Amino acid sequence: MNSQQDHRWYWGLTALVLVVAAAPYLALWLRAGHAFVFSGLVYNPQDGYSYLAKMREGWMGAWRFTLPFTPHPGRGAYLYLFYLALGHLARPLGLSLPLLYNLARLGGAVALVWALGRFFGALFPEDAFARRFAWAASVFALGMGWLVLPWAYPTPPADMWFSDAYPLLALLTNAHFPWALAGVIMLLRPGRPRWWDALIALGVALLSPFGVVLAGVLLAVQFAVEYTFPTGAGRPCGALRFPGGETFCRGLLVAAGGVPYTAYVAWVTHHDPLLAQWTAQNRTLLPPWWNLLAAFAPWVLVAVAGVWRRHPARRWLVLWAGAALGLAVLPLAVQRRFLLGFEVPLVGLAALWVAGRQRRGLWAAVLGGAVVPSLVLVLVMFPWRIGVRQPSWWFLTRDEQRAMVWLREHTPREAVVLAAPQTGALIPAWSGRRVLYGHPMETLDGPRYRELVGDFFRRCLKGRAAWAFLHDEGVDYIFLGPRERALGGLPIYLPPGAVVARFGEVVIYRVP
Repeated sequence: MNSQQDHRWYWGLTALVLVVAAAPYLALWLRAGHAFVFSGLVYNPQDGYSYLAKMREGWMGAWRFTLPFTPHPGRGAYLYLFYLALGHLARPLGLSLPLLYNLARLGGAVALVWALGRFFGALFPEDAFARRFAWAASVFALGMGWLVLPWAYPTPPADMWFSDAYPLLALLTNAHFPWALAGVIMLLRPGRPRWWDALIALGVALLSPFGVVLAGVLLAVQFAVEYTFPTGAGRPCGALRFPGGETFCRGLLVAAGGVPYTAYVAWVTHHDPLLAQWTAQNRTLLPPWWNLLAAFAPWVLVAVAGVWRRHPARRWLVLWAGAALGLAVLPLAVQRRFLLGFEVPLVGLAALWVAGRQRRGLWAAVLGGAVVPSLVLVLVMFPWRIGVRQPSWWFLTRDEQRAMVWLREHTPREAVVLAAPQTGALIPAWSGRRVLYGHPMETLDGPRYRELVGDFFRRCLKGRAAWAFLHDEGVDYIFLGPRERALGGLPIYLPPGAVVARFGEVVIYRVP
């Protein structure tokens, strides 16, 4: 923070961000009424359930992550420690997992606002307008994806779901992205490195190992440029009396703190047989170029103009944007991960251009107005359109919740439950029990299992084929609720003695 006025901006932005981050969730919670239970998730609930399932594993005492949406979990590994730790914390505190998840998400929002303030404060120490414009815009900026919304089906415009790239979507979508992005921004801030950069790098590695890769590559590129083309920006560090010494020191700290755990994640996810299969189907590719262009407009267009303004911050912002984009277009299965926080350097370059205009307040208003439609769609229209008349990704019936709690309290931990694909996403999060299918990436051989589970409840499997399916997959319990009945119901006859629990319209059967 560069002045007392900046501190006021920080508190004002933080308060506004907390309101924006909490409002959609509070609205859905209030709409649940007495017949339904709000899941605690609004944006990307399918992945949200996977994070709650990891918290449930921690709640049950685990420190080794095992795949919760597949019947064969394997040995597991020390992954997703952030969510496992939240689960461990929830039990003694007596907090529900969705509540603690959202408290962690809001805490990350506060950290992200602070990190962006430090970052732009270091980039624009003498230009209050550029600093505050970039600070506020980076927090709330989306794009102009609304222009291509009618043609974007089946993939919506990226500025409405690409939570890696936009700080606002990061703090709206899940609990770990805002913390990870705040850490990466702190590692990339200009200025003297500090020993605690190694701790920040470790934290980023625990939250998002790709953040360490991104920060490491950017610092390496920055050092190479500073060493080859030295300017006043690349200062020495201690005994390292060569250009780019500070960047080199920070790179060493990032490597010391973040590389060991990142290397462990890379090794275990490619050498453990089950985790390697999960990794192979965990693909996060970029959307089409026209989708991205609209999603990052108008910032990318104005950023190109900002490149031509001479300023000490220009080189660092250009290197961040260019190196991240270069990594993202590599033919890898994880392209989107390298655009973590990509909106930040674009907004910074746009701030350079706007700050150099004579009527800069007007230009700032024009840029802000261009993204208002996307903000309205994300913050207002999407939550408002979520219905509460039937079970969905966002709401459980009271009977479903009671049945899942019963599963948690009255069945063995290793029990496998057969349920409809959507119910299968909920059961590991609420009960800690495994399912045949529940997530497109965390269910091994997910497409096949999704089809098999759907065929079972659609009554495509008959008689001996249905029984063989249950026994071959080791199913212990069948969950029959409104989602299963909507598909068709049970294809086999189960005697009354197979019913082990009944909660209104939900019946739980033990497989004989």
